[in-house]
Amino acid sequence: MSRGQQVILVTVLIGLGLRLLFVWQHPFTNDEGAYLFDAKLLYEYKLPGGDIITKAPVPAMLFAVSVWLTNGSLYASRLVVLLASLLTVIPLAWLAKQIGGRPAGMAAVILWLVVIPIPMQVLGITQTVAGLFAGSFLVMWWRAMLLSSTLKRPYLAAFAAGLLLALAYASRKTSLVMVVPAFYLWMLAPKTSRIESIAPAVMGLLAMLLPWLIMAGFLYGSAGVFEAIGLAYADIWWQDTSSMAGQASAGGAFMVLGRVGGGLVMAAAFGMAWSIFQLRRQELRPALPLIWLLALAGIYMGWPVFLPEYLIDFFIPIALLSSLALATIHLHWPKRGRVAMAIIVVATSASLWSAYIKPWTGMFTRQAIQTAAAQLQKYVPADEPIFTAVVIIPYLSDHDVIGNISHPMWYRYKFISAATRDSFLPPIDEVEAEIRNGSTKWGIVEHLTDYSYLRSEANLIELFGRDWVLIDTIKNDTGWRSNDIKIYSRS
Repeated sequence: MSRGQQVILVTVLIGLGLRLLFVWQHPFTNDEGAYLFDAKLLYEYKLPGGDIITKAPVPAMLFAVSVWLTNGSLYASRLVVLLASLLTVIPLAWLAKQIGGRPAGMAAVILWLVVIPIPMQVLGITQTVAGLFAGSFLVMWWRAMLLSSTLKRPYLAAFAAGLLLALAYASRKTSLVMVVPAFYLWMLAPKTSRIESIAPAVMGLLAMLLPWLIMAGFLYGSAGVFEAIGLAYADIWWQDTSSMAGQASAGGAFMVLGRVGGGLVMAAAFGMAWSIFQLRRQELRPALPLIWLLALAGIYMGWPVFLPEYLIDFFIPIALLSSLALATIHLHWPKRGRVAMAIIVVATSASLWSAYIKPWTGMFTRQAIQTAAAQLQKYVPADEPIFTAVVIIPYLSDHDVIGNISHPMWYRYKFISAATRDSFLPPIDEVEAEIRNGSTKWGIVEHLTDYSYLRSEANLIELFGRDWVLIDTIKNDTGWRSNDIKIYSRS
């Protein structure tokens, strides 16, 4: 085994170990619970109450397969994300090697497996899965555009590129930005490659998109097609207040990145400084990752909010840019390269320790979820639905919730019209009537349920302590949020 192979093996083992540590240790978020419950319902051939089929069907299906393979494990979605995170190193290293040579590819492997903010990459949400498909798309598009003369079947590469772009878009709508770096590569390609690759790429794109749109239309009508295409997100983007809201909340997201991703921040600083130097010399090596980053920044400038987990979308182009910079610095200025790597290692170590002792997000501890699920299994018949917004608990206890509603925050989003909301969720007045006068006998209340359902114009909170009796209170302090779980029974 060569020295390079030894380095890669050790790096893979360290990266895997760190990911497993945070998969086990990190508290669970609201979104993780929603995606797990979506996956459970899909596995049971039921339709989730929310927009997961039109928003992110690919991760949902992958999570459902993992639910089946792990027998309903609390970590089902996290295991999918862990695998996607590890696999992403392949397209990233390939791109880095094509642009900056073998040293850049090696730097990309180390940066991705160890330096990238691992605590942000273990949550069972959609960003990392989308990133894997987006990076893979760019690899196949590069092959179709710039390496077509060396390929026996360039049309297959173009078709695969179209299919991967569709998979990325069906994992996360922001993957649409990939058309910008793809267009840059298209402009660099020979004329014959540009012409010959368009048709197979479109065929690959439609091979995924058409069945998805037909399914969305069959399930939800025109509202489903509208949401799947992403026009609803375009409507959000053009709201007058969206850019102000995004700017107002971006500071908090970058504060989180500074605490749990200090190594990446340092690497990005070296990458940006190097890119400025290269561009001033009229060298275009940093152009591809920079264009990718600018496209992402552009789409997020108009988003209604900018949550810390949205930064995950930026990790691949940042890692690509930084690996090119560090490889160049190490090649031409070895001492400076060693100093740069030492700074990154120290910052990464400090960030990992900080995230370990104090999580950067998370509403529910593993112990609280398991205790609450055990209580439900003990007292609540399997066929009785639960009233709650914290669906990660009935997911684990194998209960349903009223209306199969896995995304109740839709009831509180003012930018979603009532007609669109009612296409995906039961009307809110029916849900409120069920809570007040219906047959549902059991409920779980904590911050998310309180916000989504109880503190509304219907003032349902008055029922709890009067018509609904407190049965048990389960302590739930995640280190990021104190959020006790209360189990109620209708008297």
